[in-house]
Amino acid sequence: MTATPLHQIEPGTADWHAERAKGIGGSEWADVLYLEPYGCGRKLWYEKRGQPPDFGQPKEPEGYLVRGQAMEQLVADEVAEDWGRMVRRVGRLAQSDLPSWWIGNPDRMIASSGPDDPQGPGILEIKTMNPWLFRRLKRDGAKLYHLAQVHHYLGLTGWKWGLLRVKEPVSWENYDAIVTRDEDLLEQMEAAGNIFWHRTQNAESEGPDPLDAKDARCADCPFRWTCQGEALIGGGTQPKGEIEEWQDPEFATLVEQEREIAAIEKEAGEERKKLQERIKEALADPRKVQTSLGRRVYWIESIVNRLDQRALKSAHPQLAAEFTKPNPQRTLRIY
Repeated sequence: MTATPLHQIEPGTADWHAERAKGIGGSEWADVLYLEPYGCGRKLWYEKRGQPPDFGQPKEPEGYLVRGQAMEQLVADEVAEDWGRMVRRVGRLAQSDLPSWWIGNPDRMIASSGPDDPQGPGILEIKTMNPWLFRRLKRDGAKLYHLAQVHHYLGLTGWKWGLLRVKEPVSWENYDAIVTRDEDLLEQMEAAGNIFWHRTQNAESEGPDPLDAKDARCADCPFRWTCQGEALIGGGTQPKGEIEEWQDPEFATLVEQEREIAAIEKEAGEERKKLQERIKEALADPRKVQTSLGRRVYWIESIVNRLDQRALKSAHPQLAAEFTKPNPQRTLRIY
């Protein structure tokens, strides 16, 4: 019996996870290779080994997975019209000498332009992105995990090229990237995949290395306590006794809302810092300017006098101790 292609199984269901557990799929290279901003090999190792999650509640399929699957055919039809070539699903993949764990089905294939086409057919990888991520993609270009995913299918088919098309569903803009087969990248992927898959099949394996507990990728990982344990907890005096199980749904919702806002705030803050650096580079030197859209920008030099506490303690320890008072405070930490 032939297995049902992954793209025909509803994302997030038991059948979907069972099919993914048979090997490494195209979307999992970010984890295998630890590629930022989301990839973590240890998280994927836990998933393949069937480790029960210890953080968060079981969720319905992620919205972006449902959205992407629902829009696939629409985007494929647009590519066919834009390129003037037939675009269709891939039936049986070409034979290859890749290991058995290298599994999956491409979203679509772009047919060759004719018998004299030197490039032959190509892979079509379709993605949708929210406006924030799409803007970043247009600015920075396709990331390595995008290229690795396309190469996953180039390896399976033996084809020479692929097209990554990303659709932003609000503005309806597209981003296209042509990906040419890179044998060196495929070799690196195979080597890393062999090591990872051996660890999933070896019951004695301790798995891939964990990330630093402060890494942003650990914040919402479903295995965060199993993996990191008390390393997630920072300094300060912790409340005494065992941690309480507080089964109050309203309180749980309140905490989840705070974490969602914190994540948005952090991402926006990092993006803002990058933009401010670009603005400074454009100005070159401190000055005052007004933009063509009416915004006034002031980049001003100033001198701020600050007390060097370390030098004071070194030169006058008794004086520093005299004016240093304990200041009890309560710090709220949410992990």
